[in-house]
Amino acid sequence: TICARLAASMRLAGVRPWLAEAWQRRQHQLGRSSGWYAVLEPGRQVLLRLQGGQVTALRQRQSGADAGAELAALLTREALLADLPAGGDLWLERAGVKPDLSGLAGRYNVHELAGPLELAQALLT
Repeated sequence: TICARLAASMRLAGVRPWLAEAWQRRQHQLGRSSGWYAVLEPGRQVLLRLQGGQVTALRQRQSGADAGAELAALLTREALLADLPAGGDLWLERAGVKPDLSGLAGRYNVHELAGPLELAQALLT
């Protein structure tokens, strides 16, 4: 079939973490921004703290079924550790998960970035 022939002709060019690819795409867009940049995928969340467009902290956690609540808890923890007020800007990339972000309402200005909605698309980007 066409799919089998296409798959057989594909070759792996390299492997990079999705965070590296996503950040490379967004770094220019976020410019000199300060706040938080989160990457959510099934079973994992990665959080970057940005100050003037520079990454000042990176945290990675496994996540379960309630990725939205877990992200809210991670943001609260990281703000406390950094002696920052809870809230501010949050840029969110996600693939393969649709978190309930209601726990962030009123504290964070969530910017959902257009990215692959399916996990497989994120892996092939």
